[in-house]
Formats: sequence, structure tokens, C-alpha cells
Amino acid sequence: MILRDNYTWLFIVYFLLISSSIEGKVTHATSNGNWSSSGTWDNGLPACGDSIYIDKDKVVNVDVSVNLDEAASCSTSIYLEIDGVLYFNAGRKMYLSCNSHIVITTNGELKKGPNGGSSSLIDICATNVWTAGSGDLSGPAPVGPGLPIELIEFNAKLESDVVRLYWSTASEINNDYFTIERSRDLKLFKKVSHYSGAGNSREIRHYTAYDTSPLQGISYYRLKQTDFDGRADYSNPVSITFNPVFSRNFRVYPSIAINGKLFVEIYNEEPGQAILELFTMEGRLIYKSDLIIENDRFSYIIDLSDKDFEGLVLLKYTSAKSSYESKIVLGL
Repeated sequence: MILRDNYTWLFIVYFLLISSSIEGKVTHATSNGNWSSSGTWDNGLPACGDSIYIDKDKVVNVDVSVNLDEAASCSTSIYLEIDGVLYFNAGRKMYLSCNSHIVITTNGELKKGPNGGSSSLIDICATNVWTAGSGDLSGPAPVGPGLPIELIEFNAKLESDVVRLYWSTASEINNDYFTIERSRDLKLFKKVSHYSGAGNSREIRHYTAYDTSPLQGISYYRLKQTDFDGRADYSNPVSITFNPVFSRNFRVYPSIAINGKLFVEIYNEEPGQAILELFTMEGRLIYKSDLIIENDRFSYIIDLSDKDFEGLVLLKYTSAKSSYESKIVLGL
């Protein structure tokens, strides 16, 4: 029984060691000090697979050579974000595993340190991404190789007479904003809209945009991503085919209601009662108005300024003679 318990404890210790080496942790430099000092960090010394943050106004001195790469049996990527100052003593080096990222924020600085010397360096995946001889760096800026974003998907879907564009990122590095671009021929692309990026993120993020005035026929959309330093990358294009059925008897504008007001115009209608309704795309009723139609031409203003809702909605008009639907974007 004692022997079995010993084996059980050995298994538990082994499992904990393996788990910690795979998942990593988050540790912040919350005090000024040396990299090798546990007192500098709030969650232990930086290790393989960690997310490491040097907080604003904090100064960390690399007083030892840091070995967190494949040569040191570390194959899990490191994320290092410098919002304070990272100093390198003369001759000190930092080796990080492949796919690691270093980001210097707007407040951050990477310096060769007070002791001089030009042999200090940072190496990611056996590639020198910074040397003391190349000088100090100030943010915002990424350090080293790697895509500014890790794009999981970018796609488009036609929903009635509106194109919904959606994309997800697994990580973002130095990402300022996204731009949705559209083309008829895959040659000339024009801007449709743009949305702010997350800056720096290691979380999965989801984005949605709408083209409320799509082109008739086949059109192509692509996602443009722009860094804080102005560099841009593009996704592969996706296509949509839009063949609208026009009605000259029903008009709703604007297609994007910024100020909370929608204008509805109806033609060739019969006098009587009608209903105007607005639904979310999940089917929740957010507005309803009972109307009295007195002649064959009717106009109406929908005031949504007191409604706390943003996004794509479905407008329905129903009377004894007619039934119309239109999709509108509210408040974006």
C-alpha cells in the first residue's frame, strides 16, 4: 500500500510538471529589478510558454542570459509585452522559441542598458531580431518575425439585400485597424468600411461588418489589416453574388441609421390599416407602430433615438394589400 501511494505521488508530481511546461502562465513585472529576481515578478520568474508583461513605469534589467528556446528544451512560444523599460546589461542575450512575439507598446522602450556594449541581442527561432548595436527602440512597434495578426477566418454571407462580413483572429500584434474592401474584377478594390483592431491580443476575437449597398452581380471582398506603423497585409478575397428584386413601391433610407431615424416611403398603396415592425436578427421585436394609410402615397419617420440597440435589424411593413421587408443597420 505504501509503495502504491509513492507511485501515485510520483505520477501527480510528473503530471503537474508536464502541465505547467505546456500551458505556461501570465507574469507581470510589478517592481523595478533584475530579470533573474523573483521579487521583480508577481507570478514567478518567466518560463517557457509564458505571457510576460513589463508594466508601465517599471524597469527590468536583463542581468543574465535568458534561454527560452528549443536549445533549452522550450518549444512553446513566448509573448513579451514591454509597457515599461527593458534594459540589457553588456553581453546579455535573450533566446526565445519559434513563433514567439515581442511587442513594445506606446509607453515602452527597449534599451541596451546603462553598462554599454553592443553584443547584447534578442534571438527568436535562431534569428537575431534586435542587437544592441542597432540602437534603442521605442514603441509602438513589434520586434521580430511573425504576422501582425493570426487570422482564423474571413468570410461573407448574403442576408436578403445586405452582405454580412465576419472574421476572427487568434492573436493580434501591433494591429491598428481593419478595412473592408470591395471589387468587381479583383483588380480595383475600394474601401467599404473600417474597424479598430485590438492592438495587441492573444485572445480569440470576433468581428462583424455590413455592406448595406452591395453591388449587383458578382463582387469580391477582402480584409486589409494595418499596423500602427502603417504597414498593411491582405486576406484572400471572398465572393458574393447579389441579384436583387427591386420594388418601386417601398423605400427605406438611410441604410445605416446613425442618428436613430429611419424614413419610410410607400407608393401605390390602398387606404386602410398597416403595421411597421422592427426585429433583431434573432427575432426579438424592438419597435412596432400601427399606421393609418389615407392615400396611395405614404411617408413615415421611425424615431429610434431612445432605443438602446446597435446592429442589423429587419424592417417589416404589412397591410391588407402589401408586404415588404428591408434590412437596416442601426447605430454603428
